[in-house]
Amino acid sequence: MTITAEMPGVDKENINVDVTGHHVTLHAEKGDKKYHADIPIDINLDESTTKAVFLNGILELKIKLKENSRPKGKAIKVE
Repeated sequence: MTITAEMPGVDKENINVDVTGHHVTLHAEKGDKKYHADIPIDINLDESTTKAVFLNGILELKIKLKENSRPKGKAIKVE
């Protein structure tokens, strides 16, 4: 999954990114430039694989999705 955000006028040191389970929060502030976004995600995110790159005012996040573990079931014979 890739999330792209335009944030002109800030430096990468001014950007905070938080990724938790089903939620991504972006925040940046420098002078009169302020950016904030809360992004709910339907799929469970693997926060340990997140990579963020900021270049020419554009932040790009690459996040891998956690594989949904399906509950193991057992077929029951109806008597």
